[in-house]
Amino acid sequence: MAKIAKISFWCLAALALVISVVYIYYHFNKTNYTIGTNYLGDQAPVDLIEFEDKLTEVQKNEYEKRVLFDINVYSNSNNSGIELNELMLNYFTDTSLSTSVCRSSGIQYAGDLVEDIQKLDDTDISNIQNSILEINNKFYEYERTQSISWNGGKNLATGLSRDEKYTIKIDDKPYQLQLTGSYEYVSSKFLWIEKKETHYYTFLEVLYDCVQAVKTNSKGYGDGYIVVDLSKYFSVYEFNERTGQFREQPTTDIVKNYATLKFHYDEKGASMANQSIFGIIAEDSKYGMPETPVDYWKAEFNFDLTEDDLDFRTSEVYNGELAFLNLKKIELYENSKVNITIDLSQKAIKGLDISAFENLKINSLTIIGSNQDFYLLENSLKNTGLMQIKISSGVNLIKDNCSDFELEEVQL
Repeated sequence: MAKIAKISFWCLAALALVISVVYIYYHFNKTNYTIGTNYLGDQAPVDLIEFEDKLTEVQKNEYEKRVLFDINVYSNSNNSGIELNELMLNYFTDTSLSTSVCRSSGIQYAGDLVEDIQKLDDTDISNIQNSILEINNKFYEYERTQSISWNGGKNLATGLSRDEKYTIKIDDKPYQLQLTGSYEYVSSKFLWIEKKETHYYTFLEVLYDCVQAVKTNSKGYGDGYIVVDLSKYFSVYEFNERTGQFREQPTTDIVKNYATLKFHYDEKGASMANQSIFGIIAEDSKYGMPETPVDYWKAEFNFDLTEDDLDFRTSEVYNGELAFLNLKKIELYENSKVNITIDLSQKAIKGLDISAFENLKINSLTIIGSNQDFYLLENSLKNTGLMQIKISSGVNLIKDNCSDFELEEVQL
């Protein structure tokens, strides 16, 4: 019995020695790009939602350091255009992280992405991206360099691919990001025998989940930041300055706080190319522009508009009418400047609606009234070129991220 115990002891000792040697060899000789399970983040699917207009500049800068993707969603809830879903990744072509080596790749879905993917049956699961391409032509890929977007195809574009490692910046340090996620599923079954296959995630599925997160955010439409859990998709690699190579990043603290989406969520439909973060829709940089020649004679005139020329929406929140100019009228004046005068004694108006005059070139805006708050809602004067508003002494302007500029108030 004692002899058997001794033999067992030495066998176990030898096995332990072999395991130790194998571990030491692996630990010190593993390659820099071993794919592990250290994925981005482990936070809740929607852990934080902050809107830009509620943040200080310091807070915005902190969130900007953690932005992984720019997401642009036009829901078309008001049937004013098309649904548009976009994702853009900003990255660098080397570890200098300088502006000169900055590049962007992204995807655009000009339609109802959620509904179209849900229409796919189980046989399409193995390659969602190709299946989508087969059933419609709403999917587009773009590159962006020096503020110019283009589709370079397979020959000229880096694109968003599982084969690429993208050099990104976290707290001003270089890291690499790669789409490595996958899962097994049962593709067929005969009696008790199951045939399993592996599904490899695509960036289209990343866009799908991000769009779902944005659409279900508890604060609704607007511009902001949202923290999401993308751990099933991505692996992150840290840069080793000593070796000049990337290695698998074992620290989770940084990546937990990094997976932040910067989003724009709009109830409108996309109707013009400049609403896209790429400045192009369906590979058409003039999307939504009139096909007929522009009447350049209009540019010689300033047009005068009053409250009678505007459109209105009844708002329960503001308990009254909100004014705006519909897109067809805005296009009518696109090569001109307009003077707008709103007399509140003629019509009970509570303010300007969201994106009320966006992209309309305004020469002057005058609001006449007494003892009344007048609301300028989000983007209502965006891209109008307006620098000041003329108001009666009794009008109190309440601005909600309404313009690109700090508007000067000039009393009549």
